[in-house]
Order: sequence, then structure tokens, then C-alpha cells
Amino acid sequence: MMKKTQLLSLLILTLVLLTLMEGVSAHAPLSGEVDNESLDKALVLSDPLKSWVIYKEFHTAGEANYYTFELEKNEHLTANLLIPVSEKDTFLPGLIIMGPGIPNNGTAPSYVQVPNGTHVMVIEGKMPVKASYEPFTPASSYFLVDVEMNVTEKGTYYLVVFDSSSGGKYSLAIGYKEEFTVSEWLLIPFNLISIHLWEGQNIVLLFAPLFLTILIGIILIVWKRPHVFKHLPAWTGIPGGLLCLGSGLLTLTQMFYALSIAPDMIALVTLIFAVVPIILGYVILRTFLKNTEKITRTQRIVLVICGALGLVVWAGFIVGPVLTILTAFRPFIVILKKKMIPSEKKI
Repeated sequence: MMKKTQLLSLLILTLVLLTLMEGVSAHAPLSGEVDNESLDKALVLSDPLKSWVIYKEFHTAGEANYYTFELEKNEHLTANLLIPVSEKDTFLPGLIIMGPGIPNNGTAPSYVQVPNGTHVMVIEGKMPVKASYEPFTPASSYFLVDVEMNVTEKGTYYLVVFDSSSGGKYSLAIGYKEEFTVSEWLLIPFNLISIHLWEGQNIVLLFAPLFLTILIGIILIVWKRPHVFKHLPAWTGIPGGLLCLGSGLLTLTQMFYALSIAPDMIALVTLIFAVVPIILGYVILRTFLKNTEKITRTQRIVLVICGALGLVVWAGFIVGPVLTILTAFRPFIVILKKKMIPSEKKI
């Protein structure tokens, strides 16, 4: 059984690590499955100050994607144009800013649509010497354009990503306020999988750490402790623990892969989302493997805390923490059902 001091240490460690995330940029992902290849179909950003990121791909040269939003006078415009490392030698898109009061600089390519009378700033992408590490995905990318400015007039603004030479994949990060809704935060693990597939990673290799953890874990438990599955809580609790453990190993694998290209000490942030799920998975599994017949009240509290922390640090793709919490509350659900059944019969 997990000691109270160990549980307290885990909580303190998680809180301390989370405070280290202050000042580290994170972006809420936007769906790239939109047709915004013309000015009249520009993707509308309802809150351009919030930190967003969108992942897109040009299939041929001479394409452009349009984004539009409203800004008040003196509001801050932030935009970053990036490409994955796989596009280093073949793709170099640029960014155009259009809107009232924007300093005119350069001429937009002929295939880029410009509203009449709008000021235009053309920023050609520049390949940096080395890639940058992004701790939340985790991934390594090349920053081609970095824009920071206060707009001088209220009005409608446009960002246009363009490329005249070849097709390729890019991501556009917009805004600076790091705000997430509950659903955005909980769904990030699934979005991260989509991002890694967008990067071109092999789906089998991507999921290998998770699948192998579940497969090997079940084989070892059936082999060493077959009696465990005679008890119903193990059928939900053990998969929950294995999912948390496997997701942590998946994140750790992605971290090492990204660091091999762009080493950076900011990877310590990534460890929060790798090591903590691994610890949570271990605690959950240990609880069910050591106490096969009856789970005590203290252990149920531990499981609920582990499940809640798991949701915070993206462990187990939501399913793992939810299974853990449901298993902890199972006796109360059973009691509630028993109380409800007689009352239904009386009616």
C-alpha cells in the first residue's frame, strides 16, 4: 500500500513541476481541416489574443492560406511560422500581414489576394541555423518567421501563409494568452497524436510504447498473478494503470526523439508529462496487485487522486484516469443501485 508520505511527496512534486511551466508557451490546437485557400474563405479567429496553433499542408507551389481577425488599437499581434524538421531542405514558406496601419513592405506574389487599399507587409521565411524544441508536443521545428507588434489602428487584419516554390507542411502559432477550456486541455493528448502523424511519423512506431506496455503488462500479470482477475475491480483498475504507464512511456519516447534533433534544457517541462504518468501508473497497478480482495478507503482516496492528477498531466488518454476513478467509486455506485431498485419496485 502506498504510504501517506509517498502520496504527499507525489502531490508536492507535481505541483512544483507545474510551477516550472510558468513562462513556457503552450498553444491550443485548431483544426487544420478547413478550406481557407482564398480571401473570402479566410479562417476567422474569434479571439486572436488567445494562443492558438494550426497545422496545415501545401500540396503544390503557389498556394496560400488566409486567416482573419479583428484587433483594437494598440492590441498586440503575435504570430510564428514554423515547419517540421522533415521539411528543412524542401520547403520555405513566408508570411504576409495585411491590415490598417501595417507598414507597407514588399510586394505580395500575384497569386495572393489582397483587399483593395489594404497595407501589406511581406515577410520571407528564413531558415534558422538549428531547430527549436517544443516541450508540450514534444517536437522539434524550425522557426521561419517571428512577429511581435502593436497595431496602430482598429480594424480587420489578415495573415497569409504563402509558398512560391514547392509544397510542404507548416504550423502557424497565433496569440500570446495561454488559456484553455476544460475540453481543450483534456483532449490535448489526442491532438498530440494527430500532430505526430501530421509530422509524418509511422503510426505503428508512434503507438509502440503504449501497445507494448499494455501487452507485456497483461502477459506478466496473467503469468505471475492470474488470481488477480478473479476480482472485478482488477478488470478496470489494471487497464487504467497500464494506460497511464504506457502514455508516459510514449511521451518519453517522443521527447528523446525530439531532443536528438534539438537538445534543450526546457525538456524538463516535458518530463512532467512523462514521469508523472509513469509514477501514477505504477501506483495504480501496485494498489490492485497488492490488494486483490478488498481495496481500503485510503486506497480508494489514493486512486481518485491518481485519476485526477492523470487528467491534469494527460495520462492514459482520459480513459486510464476515468477507469481508475470509476473503480475507486464502484462500491458507492453498487450501493446506490441497491437503494434505487427497491424504491422502483414499490412504485
